[in-house]
Amino acid sequence: MAAATLLLGRSAKCLVSATHLFSNAAKRRYLLVPTAISSLRQFSCDVNNVSNINQQPAVDKDKLVSDILSQLGSMREEIEFLRKAKEESRESPREEKTVVVKEKHPLLKQIELAMSKDETSSRADILPGGFEVECDKPGVAKVTLKKAYKKETIKIEVFSPCYCDDEYELKVIVKVSFSRIFSSIVSEFHCTATNGQLIIDKIKDPSDGPNCEGVIFERLPLGLQTEFYMYLVTRGIDDDTSDMLHEYMVDKMKRENMRGLGKFKKFVEDA
Repeated sequence: MAAATLLLGRSAKCLVSATHLFSNAAKRRYLLVPTAISSLRQFSCDVNNVSNINQQPAVDKDKLVSDILSQLGSMREEIEFLRKAKEESRESPREEKTVVVKEKHPLLKQIELAMSKDETSSRADILPGGFEVECDKPGVAKVTLKKAYKKETIKIEVFSPCYCDDEYELKVIVKVSFSRIFSSIVSEFHCTATNGQLIIDKIKDPSDGPNCEGVIFERLPLGLQTEFYMYLVTRGIDDDTSDMLHEYMVDKMKRENMRGLGKFKKFVEDA
């Protein structure tokens, strides 16, 4: 009975020490923790058996004490393993995570630089003479303006600018259409808008078909040419309108360039 009491005292101290170590080890998720906990549970049951040994005379006391000593030996090995693992974890330096920054493609840098300097806008604020933008779709090389004048509907179709043959100057192709309510007759003025001047090239009836050149304006008498220009001026189409159309289409050309650069930028980023 004295041996069992001494064994119980030693076992209690060992049990407290093992529980403390296993609690710390559990935070680091050591693989032997489940086994150690199982041993502790079995060891606790055996201790209870020893404490109740007087009430259970059929139990083999020598075998029970031998089992407890065997479990204590196993627990000492596991505790020693956990101590070594704890010391190694303190000594081993933590690996620093290196963040790999992908270098930006030189072409992408230049595209972003060009786009950051972009100063384009819809330019709807520059439209004079009561004209409104009826159609200005991205990717379409044409802008349609529209306004009402008395019983007439005036429509201006402006096409993308191009360079003049022998000049470093942009020209804009303009088609001015006049139609009246309750009338099927439509008249078209085909013009060229340069910076500061609107030039009439020809006058045409669209019902004549594409093969008909229409009236070549420069072949008309000067007096008649003057009256045609006055006809346009009365309806708010003059040299100021030419400046507006020129500025608007140059701005649209820049916007289309930026739109194309934006698409190619996305293509490079996805590579």
